[in-house]
Amino acid sequence: MTAFQIINAIAIIAIQVLILDNVELHRLVKPLLYPLIILTLPLFIPRSLVLVIALVLGLIIDISNDSLGLHAAACVFLAYIRYIILMLLEPRNGYDQYVLPTYKNLGFSWFLKYASISILLFNTFFFFVEAFSFRFLDTILLKIILSTLTCLFLMILYQMLFTRLKSRY
Repeated sequence: MTAFQIINAIAIIAIQVLILDNVELHRLVKPLLYPLIILTLPLFIPRSLVLVIALVLGLIIDISNDSLGLHAAACVFLAYIRYIILMLLEPRNGYDQYVLPTYKNLGFSWFLKYASISILLFNTFFFFVEAFSFRFLDTILLKIILSTLTCLFLMILYQMLFTRLKSRY
């Protein structure tokens, strides 16, 4: 990871912990931005390193939320399925080794598919583990859908804003 990626990750964690963790709309929408860190890791770093980064990221979020490993488990799950999703969406000519999987580098359509699948699976895992029951299935499904849409919006907005800031300086 480059210095820019580390600063970007710190900024995302700060936004998540200081702002987004204090926002919950009618207990149905949980805005999560931090999965973007895992999604935008370089394509060809070792899978084991991605899993370790995901675990550390999840533990940082868990410590700030007192959530006893929920975020860590969901992050490791996301890191594990990341490679499967990347293989499913791989372009015909393959990925460039040094390109980060962002909407600017691989196209908006590609990123939207990649992030949608990833965040939908992440939120499904997260909310079912959080509830640890199928008792309120309708509420859980509504949380998954609304939170996925919110997460996608936040991730794209963050990338658009941060890309503009990066290109100015």
